[in-house]
Amino acid sequence: MNLSLKRAQTISALKEHMGRVIVVSNRLPVSASYDADKDNWTFTMSSGGLVAGLEGVKKKLPFLWIGWTGQVIPKEQQKKFEEQLLAQHNCIPVYLDEKVAEEFYNGFSNGVLWPLFHYLLEESGSSYREHLWKSYLTANQAFADVVSKTMRATDLVWVHDYHLMKLPEMLRKMQPAVRLGFFLHIPFPTSEIYQIIPVRNALLQGVLNCDMIGFHTYDYARHFITACSRLLGCETTPAGVHYEGKFIPLVISPVGIDPDKFENELRTDAVQKIIGDFQTSFKDKKVFLAVDRLDYIKGIPHRLRAFQLMLETYPEWRGKAILIQVAVPSRTEVEQYKKLKIEVETLVGHINGEYGDLDYQPIHYLFKSTPFPELCALYRISDAALVTSIRDGMNLVAQEYIACQNEKHGILILSEFAGSASSLSGAYLVNPWNTHALADAMHDAITMTDEEKKGRFDVLSKYIHTHTACNWGESFIKDLDRVSKASALINKTPKLTVDLIQEKYLAAKKRLIVLCTDGALIAYASLPFLASPSRKLTDVLHRLSKDEHNIVYISSGRDRNTLQQWFGNLPVGLAAEHGFFFRPVVDETSANEGGNPLMGSGALTTVDDNGWYFPGHIDLSWKGRIVPILTHFTERTPGSFFEEKETCLTWHYRSTDRETSFGEFRAQELRNVLDNTTTPAQVIMCERSVEVRPFECSQANMLKKIMTRHPEHDMVIYIGEPTNLDFDQQPQVIDCGVGKKGQGYFLPDTTEVLRFLEKLADNPLSS
Repeated sequence: MNLSLKRAQTISALKEHMGRVIVVSNRLPVSASYDADKDNWTFTMSSGGLVAGLEGVKKKLPFLWIGWTGQVIPKEQQKKFEEQLLAQHNCIPVYLDEKVAEEFYNGFSNGVLWPLFHYLLEESGSSYREHLWKSYLTANQAFADVVSKTMRATDLVWVHDYHLMKLPEMLRKMQPAVRLGFFLHIPFPTSEIYQIIPVRNALLQGVLNCDMIGFHTYDYARHFITACSRLLGCETTPAGVHYEGKFIPLVISPVGIDPDKFENELRTDAVQKIIGDFQTSFKDKKVFLAVDRLDYIKGIPHRLRAFQLMLETYPEWRGKAILIQVAVPSRTEVEQYKKLKIEVETLVGHINGEYGDLDYQPIHYLFKSTPFPELCALYRISDAALVTSIRDGMNLVAQEYIACQNEKHGILILSEFAGSASSLSGAYLVNPWNTHALADAMHDAITMTDEEKKGRFDVLSKYIHTHTACNWGESFIKDLDRVSKASALINKTPKLTVDLIQEKYLAAKKRLIVLCTDGALIAYASLPFLASPSRKLTDVLHRLSKDEHNIVYISSGRDRNTLQQWFGNLPVGLAAEHGFFFRPVVDETSANEGGNPLMGSGALTTVDDNGWYFPGHIDLSWKGRIVPILTHFTERTPGSFFEEKETCLTWHYRSTDRETSFGEFRAQELRNVLDNTTTPAQVIMCERSVEVRPFECSQANMLKKIMTRHPEHDMVIYIGEPTNLDFDQQPQVIDCGVGKKGQGYFLPDTTEVLRFLEKLADNPLSS
């Protein structure tokens, strides 16, 4: 199908059922100036990848853009400013206090997050201050307030970049049903780098409140996944992250440019004249071109030193090769940028002084923005473009250069650390830290055969024309629309609250409350012995169990001695090792002598000194065949260990390297081995562990036995891992999962479980 036709059909389909697209970014895409004499505001559209990426969407879908003005607007002028801005550009401003704006933008966003996400630890670590973080939160809340007041139920909200990582969480609290996406336009670093920032968890949690998250490359997404796994303990897959009962998909969507814009500009008479002037000025010269913001991530000193080395190593290019370096001023008030400017200009002066003469200047250095017609002309006449970023989210200069090279087929020398390197396979990839290799790449670029240049150009040109900025914007919105609808259906699983079940709870005469320890009452820990119940939890359980209408059971995969130590003094029933061992509610023990209190009288059972019942005859000899297998895997999987309980064997890989997913790989391998081992036992994949247990041990069997034991119950509250029992026809059963949705109700984590139980225990009408 024709690409344009397909895009038109996509937009048409979205128009039929979708509300507005609300884009939220740090800055509005316009700059404003006020004419006091005419009492009128005038606006000028900005340029940039995001503006270009959304240009097509703005024309085809109802569209609003919310962002900071970047300047102080006097209160008496704000109403007129807002009216004109909305009428002319569909934009809504966010106003920030001057001090908050400074600390949010220059202090935290660009002083802490920007260097950290670009692997510049010294700049980031020394810049973090608590007051900067507070201003970041204040600014994000200001954005959330404006979005919340503006949005409608059918709108799609698309939040952009590192400045607004807390906004999704804040907005979700204000508008729980909001359809929300986020796109990060800079790299996301490895978890070893990211974990340095003190507010690392808060930032992740902020973004995870979205329905979908976008990145330019899979590397960035993979690093994000690992950070969520390592730092938050989230279950993850290569496709996304499970968070608070919901799966958040990650999409890889490298942004593009509008190549037609450049090609059309090149055809104008004005640009053709500039091209002619440049060709005259640089006649018989090989021209290297670099266009960057003056930023320490762009690798400008690296390319200058490499160009110097090329002139030294290949003296035949002295007098014949020049480098035009366009350095657009950026953050000129920041100290690191001032130092960079001095370093760059010193290098330029040194190289020009050493290799230049009255007729030859090796480096033409321009510290200013270049008008678009002149920029296109420079792209056209150059023989090679140098993009030598030491770390870069994407870098669209690489694509802009190709859009202007359909005649000359110049070579794109591209840093392998730029996000665009994963997409632009026809580029000449380099490591900017390897000065000799970069100098050789420059030499190769201007001596390459026409055939190879044409081959590289054809690959690159095809890519930029099929992965345009417009395609990027439309495809993300289409995916977000689809994902947010699916998410809305999943989110119909209600969060368990006391208010939700209070009427049923108060009406019940005998309530059976069955609570799992692992991951529900007690959070998982890297080692089992580090996870234990808090005093607050045991107090809440005691209060719940003292209610004469309640029968409380604690179920666990732990051994009976551990449960006896934790809860033995409470008037609750206990089920250890997934129900193999039972200790009934203490007050009922005497009433059930002569038989298993859970299996009915006459069952073959044994009872120990603490009142624990268990089957009297069971073959556990299979454990002897499994232990050597688990030992083998433990020895060959760093960070793993296994524990042996009375009936079960559990191999844990919670402390293995999450970034490489080595633990998951070994767990699946172990399962395959165990599945092919003949044993009268089942293999269960648990939360970062693999367990081998008798078939008698299961949450389903445990729950059915308890419910059978207490037929007088008229309400069941079960909180824990799925039992796979069908409760659809049993409205008296409250089946609640923790951390994942899929059961009748859900609670996000152990903290919320405790909070729910505490409210239940404190209910003054419950007894």
